[in-house]
Amino acid sequence: MLKALMPVATFLMAVMCGTDKLRWDVFLNMLLLASVGVVVSSYGEIHFNVIATAYQVTCIFAEALRLVLTQVLLQKKGLTLNPITSLNYLAPCRLLEQQRVGVKFLYNLYKNNHGGVLGDDM
Repeated sequence: MLKALMPVATFLMAVMCGTDKLRWDVFLNMLLLASVGVVVSSYGEIHFNVIATAYQVTCIFAEALRLVLTQVLLQKKGLTLNPITSLNYLAPCRLLEQQRVGVKFLYNLYKNNHGGVLGDDM
């Protein structure tokens, strides 16, 4: 659920690298939405590991730094792409094996005129 902090981390890295100006209204909106989402979805989590959480947050900020540095390189070439917008273009996107199985299952239900729900235990 910490991946919801990615826009906040990207915005902070962009401000720290000087590619974006700090706008408190944008920052507080992103922080509020991300933190509320993380708190609501993590409520009642039985197993909480501080070290794993620290690793995850470090990885999020490293990915945000990569996006901002990509922005810096693009600006040097005369191209512009906002780091927040670049999340849509540069983030890896693919279906995992269990997602492929789920899509096939739902498609077979649709093809045979059956209804169904696909659930996740997380």
